[in-house]
Amino acid sequence: MAEKTPFLDLYQWDTKDTKLTTIQETAKNVVKMDTKFQEYSTKIEEALVKGQQAQEQGLYAKDQGDYAKVQGDYAKSQGNLANEKALSADTAATNANSVAETLNLLKQDVITATNNANKATTEANASTSNADAKAEYAKQQGDYAVTKATELEQRVDAAIAETTNSAEIIDARGGKATLRERLNEHSEQLAETVQLIKPTGTGNDSTNINMLIASGGKFLVKKGTYNIVEDIQVKSNTRIEFEKGAFFQKTATESNMYYMLSIDSVDDVEIITPQLIGDRNVHLGTGGEYGHAINIVHSNKVTIHEPDIKDCWGDGIYIGVNYYGVNTKKTDNIRIIRPIIDNVRRNGISICSGGLIEIIDPVIKNVNGTAPQAGIDIEPESAHNEVYLDKLIITNPITENCNLGITGYLNGLDGKDTIIEIKNHKDIGSVNGFVIFNGLANVKGVFDYENSILMNNYHKGISINDYGINMPTLKIKNPTIIDSNQMNSADDAIASAIYHPPTSGTAGVGNIEIENATVIDTREPKQIRYAINMADNLLKKVKIINPKRLDTSFRHINFYATESLIVDGLGVTTTEDTYSGGLDITAQNYRSKRRNTNATDFITYNLKEIPHSSPVTFEVTGNFKIVINAPTGKAIFPLTTVGQKLESSVKGSKITLTPLSDGNWTVDRTIGTWTVV
Repeated sequence: MAEKTPFLDLYQWDTKDTKLTTIQETAKNVVKMDTKFQEYSTKIEEALVKGQQAQEQGLYAKDQGDYAKVQGDYAKSQGNLANEKALSADTAATNANSVAETLNLLKQDVITATNNANKATTEANASTSNADAKAEYAKQQGDYAVTKATELEQRVDAAIAETTNSAEIIDARGGKATLRERLNEHSEQLAETVQLIKPTGTGNDSTNINMLIASGGKFLVKKGTYNIVEDIQVKSNTRIEFEKGAFFQKTATESNMYYMLSIDSVDDVEIITPQLIGDRNVHLGTGGEYGHAINIVHSNKVTIHEPDIKDCWGDGIYIGVNYYGVNTKKTDNIRIIRPIIDNVRRNGISICSGGLIEIIDPVIKNVNGTAPQAGIDIEPESAHNEVYLDKLIITNPITENCNLGITGYLNGLDGKDTIIEIKNHKDIGSVNGFVIFNGLANVKGVFDYENSILMNNYHKGISINDYGINMPTLKIKNPTIIDSNQMNSADDAIASAIYHPPTSGTAGVGNIEIENATVIDTREPKQIRYAINMADNLLKKVKIINPKRLDTSFRHINFYATESLIVDGLGVTTTEDTYSGGLDITAQNYRSKRRNTNATDFITYNLKEIPHSSPVTFEVTGNFKIVINAPTGKAIFPLTTVGQKLESSVKGSKITLTPLSDGNWTVDRTIGTWTVV
């Protein structure tokens, strides 16, 4: 066993080794570095003190003080960082070079911290001085404002004084001796800018009005009743505003043609809140239909704000061209804003020609007397002038108790392009809410009728008559029809909510889309026989897309159109058949899905030739079988030959069949078990 070597001997041996010398030198260097570190720590403490002083000084600065505080905080953070690095020096004894590098970094950080602290102190002092200067400047400005206010008050007092002594005051009053004289002159100048129209107290105010407005300008019609004998001829560059209680009253006449406000071949006209009363209740004749409140023809940039019109022999407002005269100027840029029209004889608004026409928020009611008696009549026409309807926008119209709520007859646009957009129409109690008829011309463009609510119509909600396939697609989107057929008729032509009559012998009609229709009948017994009745077998290109609700007392859809389609994605036309025996599947009783849940015996469905290509799904949901017969002399492709049939008694079995244009039917898809018999 080897003897233990005494510790002293090991130490003496190590002292002879060169490694000991290196360790001792390193230790000495560490001591020196520690001394330097203490010096740097002292400087760091000084930097911290300066940073705190900068922070305190910054509190007295106004706008710049916050910035000084940030700098002081930054100096403090630099000192803390230096302290952390100093603590790490204890571990540097094992690597003198690393310690030296660390101390160099510490030195730079301390220098940076000191500089930042000094800078913060300087900026804090400067900001304090700057704040004091700004405060002094603000005080000077305040004193100046008080002085000026006092001077102005004195000048106003002097100006109001009834004196002619001061040449300066007289000059300030525009050469007038008193303020009253100057104000009177100013009133006269205003009167020249906006001319006042006042009642004459005679039986004829129209002569005076025409004289006043002969050169255009701005006019204010003062309160009172004005007797209108001749037409008021509105000129270009004219603005006429009516005070509340200012009425133009048409005097009794036997003439079948008058225009209370005639806007003919002019530009830049604005009429504000006109209140116009026709002569209907005192008219001396019995014929004619052209006594209009406002007539706009061959004019550009015309705006009528909130007209209140009633009791006219013809239309409330006519927009178009001179029907009998010749004039090539195009009516364009016409805006009618929030009109209220009541108890006129022919139409609330007639739209017969124009480039851009906008009708915004109209309320039209009680149109009656001579055809067509529409709230709004869209009917481009003229005996001698070319007509247009480039773009018509009707927004939020309300029609009530008219013969036709809104109607359109577009043959006059043959060969033209048009855009017609009618949105949010609400009709209450008119005979028919929306009517389109006899559009067999060749017209391109857009015709959208969207988001209508048609309530309590005496006949139909929507009526379409001979609308041509060469017209813009008539897109009826989101119509809601509530309690139509207030007449309680059993005639399908009246008792259908949406209707196209049976064949009139006119070919080439159709091009209609009815999307998201809702038909509601709240009455018991229900008075709507058909929700949608497309009874014309000459109709083509008709789509009924996803009806939402179809309340009827008879059938949902009667659909004879060819090259057409019903898409019932919501299953609204699904029916539960309870018949036992045979049931014919025809164009008159279309259902998208037929089920036998409550049947008391098997049901035989006899397919018939149907002109459109709308699919029908048959589903076994009851305890008895379903039998499907092909049309006489036809087949169900590709499963059967002529005369064969399909049947199933397996619950859950479904089959979807689609009629073909040649009278046959075809299988689209099957689920479950179906047997060819």
